[in-house]
Amino acid sequence: MSDDAQVFTPFAPVRSRSKNLARTWWGRDWIDSLEQASLDQQELTAGRRIARSGTVGPIAVGPGHAAATVDAPDGTFRAVLRWAPLLDRDWTRVHDVVARSAGHVAALLDGELPAELVDSARDAGPALMPEIGDLDPDCDCPGWEHPCRHAAALAYQVAWLLDADPFVLLLIRGRARTELLRQWQHTPRASEPATAARDDDAAEAFSADTDVLPPDPVAPAEPAHPLVVYDTATIEAAALRRLATHAAHRARELLADPADVDRDGDLVRLAAQFPDDLGRWQAAARNECDLPRAVRAWELGGEGGLDVLEDTWTPQAPWWVRACTELADAAIEDGLADPRVQDNQWTSETVQLRCHRDGRWFGYRWQENQWWPVTRPDRDPVTALAATMQQ
Repeated sequence: MSDDAQVFTPFAPVRSRSKNLARTWWGRDWIDSLEQASLDQQELTAGRRIARSGTVGPIAVGPGHAAATVDAPDGTFRAVLRWAPLLDRDWTRVHDVVARSAGHVAALLDGELPAELVDSARDAGPALMPEIGDLDPDCDCPGWEHPCRHAAALAYQVAWLLDADPFVLLLIRGRARTELLRQWQHTPRASEPATAARDDDAAEAFSADTDVLPPDPVAPAEPAHPLVVYDTATIEAAALRRLATHAAHRARELLADPADVDRDGDLVRLAAQFPDDLGRWQAAARNECDLPRAVRAWELGGEGGLDVLEDTWTPQAPWWVRACTELADAAIEDGLADPRVQDNQWTSETVQLRCHRDGRWFGYRWQENQWWPVTRPDRDPVTALAATMQQ
């Protein structure tokens, strides 16, 4: 076993359907890459059943592979998923992408895989997420399916590992968490905006060329939700200094170009933090902003909550079809009638779920002749539906 390999404790049996799908967009992309290359849906269904049964043994993950022993009704077999790790030159490009944004490392440490990081890495050359056919499943069972049910069960559980820690994906691509953090800790952040001052000192960067700034800008308040608390043991003073400098540059950009400021979004955050002044914030809104509902959406889901409150989009992906199918089954069990799907909104009677572009589901209830957000988002649609029904 490679020195970089990690062994993960087996998952306990799961009796609900909430783990049929991965919770995160990157977990679902992992599953989609395998499922879309499969020609046998029955094997995939059997694989999901085995994954939920708790009979997959410890999962060993290392550069280019994930492997486990699967104790299934048809025998005990060794299943492996292979995916060639990135080359050194590809990792150099990944490091360059990370160097452009101090937020990428913070997001990874917080258990999130930034879509911007994945997209930028793909544009630079290396792919961090698997495409159709990238994952090569193998098993010592006599079956000829690709994947067989045992390899499929392993793939579903690896997706759960990715849900919990995106560094598992980076390990499969070839680099361990400790190695990456050590390298990123010493990576210079040379990506401040070209028009901003290049001073290392945040105060100097913010105050440079102040004569070009417009008077009396609308200053956004610190968001009331979501709050992110970082472990001070994981961020050195130099990293915090870079973050402060980047924030100063960004603040100066916004002040220099008010058109780039999300004024109504700032007013929603102000209204959430200072509800006694709701009338004042409503009067200051440029558009017809339903501030009370917007505040509620912000408190429950932050920027994503505001997105699904105001915008609709049309999902076109296999995971969307599976999610709607699961929701239809759950609706029947819960006594809900005639579910309707329009764009990213799933509606049944007085209950509605709205899917964000990142795959999170927000619950709404019909109240006061309009749809009100009532739950925090969940990656699993069935869990989101159950939470919404309880409101």
